[in-house]
Amino acid sequence: MKQKLFSSALLIVLFYGTSCKKKNPDPPPCIAGTGGFIQVVFFANHGSTPMYNYWTHPDTVFIKFNTLTFPGASPANYDAYVVSDFSMRNHIHVTNLKCGDYYFYRTAFDSIHNMRYYGGVSLTVDAAIHEIDTTISVN
Repeated sequence: MKQKLFSSALLIVLFYGTSCKKKNPDPPPCIAGTGGFIQVVFFANHGSTPMYNYWTHPDTVFIKFNTLTFPGASPANYDAYVVSDFSMRNHIHVTNLKCGDYYFYRTAFDSIHNMRYYGGVSLTVDAAIHEIDTTISVN
């Protein structure tokens, strides 16, 4: 009787101890791109002076996906871009991004000195974040 009880207990332990358990799947990797729910709002400063968009010289944010390094100044090096849509606003909204690594390159026009300025920033965007406000120093 003891042997049957021991055998039964051993079978139960072996069955439940070695049965297949589903592991929690790893979260999907963050692959930068469009089609997500994240928005980044870019402000531009030249020194301590905020830069404003002008309809005659629209400012632009160029976007490179899956990198944190400066890909160069040529627009051809970027995967996407967003042009300012309003005059006299001091920011540009980049919407519908997924989580991941990005390099953003921003242009801004200074109407007082009649010059265009440039600057960039790299960001790693977390899936839990839905909006980021950031300032790019342009020179």
